[in-house]
Amino acid sequence: MYQTINKTSIAYFTKVNKDTKLEISDIIEFEVPKWRGCSWVHRIIDIREDKQGIYYITKGDDNWFPDFFQRTRRKDIHYKIIKII
Repeated sequence: MYQTINKTSIAYFTKVNKDTKLEISDIIEFEVPKWRGCSWVHRIIDIREDKQGIYYITKGDDNWFPDFFQRTRRKDIHYKIIKII
């Protein structure tokens, strides 16, 4: 798959809060807990639940494999893309 956001794109984000609906195929900006201070912009490809609650499986559009090493929690998600030009 090819990148959805490229160097010439303009992406509009909205801040994620407790009321923001997150769904499969949404593109989000989130902090990677293993690398504090590092943020990624990836697509939600699955929503799962474990003993700690709901988490999101993400994948970069230009990546071959999902981020299975990363269970993205809502507390780590800062923004959701609402429009790309």
